[in-house]
Amino acid sequence: MHSSNDPKIEIARVFLAPDNEPVDNGRSILYLLRCDLQDQYGKESDPPDKIISPLLTTLGIMLGFELLTKYWSGQYKTKPKDQEDFLKSVAKLSAIQSVILTQLRHALAHGYCLQTKGYDGNMYAFWLDDDKDGSTVIEEKDSKYIINIWELKKLFIKTIGKYQNFLAQSSDLEGKFMSTNANLGELKIV
Repeated sequence: MHSSNDPKIEIARVFLAPDNEPVDNGRSILYLLRCDLQDQYGKESDPPDKIISPLLTTLGIMLGFELLTKYWSGQYKTKPKDQEDFLKSVAKLSAIQSVILTQLRHALAHGYCLQTKGYDGNMYAFWLDDDKDGSTVIEEKDSKYIINIWELKKLFIKTIGKYQNFLAQSSDLEGKFMSTNANLGELKIV
């Protein structure tokens, strides 16, 4: 496993686009997740094509946000509030949108279902939409939240770029990133 004490090198390794091959045998968790997601919906840079597994794809994207939250916060174990703060601060979502997406993550990760009771006591029910011409990530209809997977994908990819920009401007965020990166590890391909 290759590891460097240079934040610039590690940031480049972790955020390597899934279309690129790493220069060594190491693969960051984020890189592997993005490669897996491409297997589900096609290349990140390409327009929508077809989603093979909608629940798995949505779960993967939400876990991607959670992974970014870990890097951003410097914490290996994060709380729902941490993810909400990340989504508000970096993805620029509203407070309610941040809660809704965090609850979607919980529904999928803890029950592989589309409904959950939030820590606030409210019920959150979801529908997934793969309309390629969707205009919003979240739409409320009939007491359910419709999540457009393609818009969620775009938000995830855009948020990766925004977070990288934040990292380039903050030594505090670099330090948190490096701390989390050391704890997450990577997969070595031999």
